[in-house]
Amino acid sequence: MKKANTIIKLASFIAFILFCAILIPCGCAISNPLLGTWSDSQNTLTLQTEDGDYTYEANIVFDSGREKLSGTFQINLNTLILTDSTGNYFFRWDIRGNALYLALDGDESNTLVLIKTESTSN
Repeated sequence: MKKANTIIKLASFIAFILFCAILIPCGCAISNPLLGTWSDSQNTLTLQTEDGDYTYEANIVFDSGREKLSGTFQINLNTLILTDSTGNYFFRWDIRGNALYLALDGDESNTLVLIKTESTSN
């Protein structure tokens, strides 16, 4: 009887290890939902990753006028931080369906609504 319990415990442990070995790679393969190209009639934002570097290109109309930006980006919870040679732009982001809502500096009255036009495979 003791031998049967040992075999059951060993089989359970092996099944757990196999489950973890399958689950961990699958969990790492999930792509970032922000990656891809987002646009509307006036604005375009492309977020991509290559070799671990997160880069962006943007053509955005601000209150001060149109700006063409490029550089790196990072995500901190629900804040998208775009960095270029002049500094940082902070956007609160939210995805609803196929639309990306970007509020500059968290100002909900100044929100861009961009539609995903192209996905990336990364």
